[in-house]
Amino acid sequence: YVRDGVEARCVLLDGRIGPVAGVVKKSGSLVPAEDNNGFVRELVFAHPPRRCEEAPAGLDSALHGFLDGRVGTWEALPSDLVAQVKGEVARLQEQGELHTSGHSMSEMTRRDCVAFVNIEEDCHVSSSATAFDGDEDTRAAPPAGKAYARCPAGMRAVFRRLEHVAAEVNQKWGWNLRVPRLGMVARYDAGAFYRPHRDNEAQVDGWSNFRELTCIAYINDDWEEGDGGELRCFLDAPPYQGGKHQGAEDGGEVVTVAPKAGTIAMFVSRKVLHEVAIARKPRVALTLWCSSYPLEELPCVADALEARRRGPPQQVKRDEPRPEPALELDRSRLLQAFSGA
Repeated sequence: YVRDGVEARCVLLDGRIGPVAGVVKKSGSLVPAEDNNGFVRELVFAHPPRRCEEAPAGLDSALHGFLDGRVGTWEALPSDLVAQVKGEVARLQEQGELHTSGHSMSEMTRRDCVAFVNIEEDCHVSSSATAFDGDEDTRAAPPAGKAYARCPAGMRAVFRRLEHVAAEVNQKWGWNLRVPRLGMVARYDAGAFYRPHRDNEAQVDGWSNFRELTCIAYINDDWEEGDGGELRCFLDAPPYQGGKHQGAEDGGEVVTVAPKAGTIAMFVSRKVLHEVAIARKPRVALTLWCSSYPLEELPCVADALEARRRGPPQQVKRDEPRPEPALELDRSRLLQAFSGA
């Protein structure tokens, strides 16, 4: 970390100075901040997104909707891959990896079963080394010190397509999206739902986390109209206030995405209020949240298209916090503090 008086700012994997990580004691040890510690860990260990060698066509049009603060959809998963992942999810469930107990949120808010899997191919990720769910979803974390399950091959291929979305945004529009080490697998059984929420909520002093892009892949090869479990997005909903979200009752535009096999949905985590409608049969999705620090300016698609017509995009300049020359940089202590070593 970078020490600045009693505060400590984390150092990201690319060497940039990140957000406040906690307080430095007189002994020099770091006391992580309790309010955002999980999200700081998620950001600190995030890496640049990797690209797919053979990505299906159609992503550009999906990104236009994403950049306009709407919802983009991309048909990117072949049927054989969907079938493979469906089997992998079934095995996770048989092994007891999908959890429903111990949820910190009320059952009136959500009733899905989730597991977090390590999407890295050459990295051990323990429960003390990284964040799992921003909602303090302790049901999805393995016992202290135990590694998260490694991602099966089919799921890894799906998560790589989700990474590809972030890589395209970075290349085309100069963003700096980063990918976490964990991806989420969620199963909604009949009767399950998730009430309206944003994946990154506005707060008095900023935002609740560092998530910028939400990507969801659907693995439901037998879904039909009437089966429920749709993703419903309230595009004109005002910010969270008064202890509740205002959604469809406000008369704003509502976009519904059917959770059909092969579909990838993407939207800005801070902007789109969304819910999962009540499922009438089992419904499976894989989700990846890509983070950024500092959070990006949100251009409209018209500006983005104009920039592309002018030529190769220029890297977006950001007002990043920089350490003063006298500050002490101790990367080893940062890694030790957040790895649980």
